[in-house]
Amino acid sequence: MIPEWPDKHLGAEDQMFAQDGVATVRQRQSSAKEPPRGGVYFVLAAGAGLVKIGWVRNFEKVERRLDRIATDCPYPIQLLHLIESVERVVEPRIQRHFDACHHHGEWYRCEAHLKEFLQLAAVEPESASAILISTVAKELS
Repeated sequence: MIPEWPDKHLGAEDQMFAQDGVATVRQRQSSAKEPPRGGVYFVLAAGAGLVKIGWVRNFEKVERRLDRIATDCPYPIQLLHLIESVERVVEPRIQRHFDACHHHGEWYRCEAHLKEFLQLAAVEPESASAILISTVAKELS
């Protein structure tokens, strides 16, 4: 026998699950939302010729991240490209791939193969992302 649940402390949705006991609680847990998908972003500091390569935990909140970058950057910023990726480990791999263009921290000079990548990403974003991900994966093997 399942003990009575203190209904006054539960919301309507929780009460519904509590009435049926443990089996329904397990069902509720398995139907939980998937974790937010994060990814790598490329942001141009217009006028500086620099691109920030960073990671955002939740793509749905990328605007909030861009607002923080804009506050800290003395130049107007522009989002150039996003690569969706569940694993954060992709960001440092991409940064290492563009090491020849490294300026400071997560900022890179928009030149050489970084510039070529961003030009392709402007025209064919999915292809550019796939090529870059494939390239950094091969660099690890």
